[in-house]
Amino acid sequence: TEAGTRANNGCPVRDGDGDGVADADDRCPTEAGPASNAGCPVIVVQDSDGDGVPDGDDRCPTSAGTAANNGCPEITLEDKEILNLAVSNVEFETARATLKSSSFQTLDQIITLMKKYPDYSLSIDGHTDSVGGTKTNKILSERRAKSCYDYLILKGISANRVNYMGYGESQPIADNRFKDGREKNRRVEFKLFLK
Repeated sequence: TEAGTRANNGCPVRDGDGDGVADADDRCPTEAGPASNAGCPVIVVQDSDGDGVPDGDDRCPTSAGTAANNGCPEITLEDKEILNLAVSNVEFETARATLKSSSFQTLDQIITLMKKYPDYSLSIDGHTDSVGGTKTNKILSERRAKSCYDYLILKGISANRVNYMGYGESQPIADNRFKDGREKNRRVEFKLFLK
């Protein structure tokens, strides 16, 4: 009672989704798709930044990165060196949390890095030597870290991308018995990280 083709034994060729692939050959008869994909729709993987990591798996979908770094840009060795040098280049007035003006250039370089890596956040960790009381040193280290934080925020870095902490004398990197060791222990460290 229905007209069809000789090739289909007189029955009509059905194509429920109208994609040009007969239902009998269509692996997805209710969804349109090309014959090259057996009548199924081609799933387009969104990769907004074109780095080869699909947006669903990309922690930084608007910044091209590497698969090894979950789609986020990797921090270059040169930029890591800026962070390492900041440890010795950010200085404060003796026994105070007041930044020396010689520190501003280094902090400005860190601001540049924050703009270069918009998907990263920054932790600022303050440390002291063992001269003075433990409680006093912890407070001083936190105030010094906060001075750096305040400078970055004043220069336009979003507060939700930066945190700071003072560790006092609890994490020495050198021997406090010697002057050069104490100098190394009085430091502020800057670390870029992905949330």
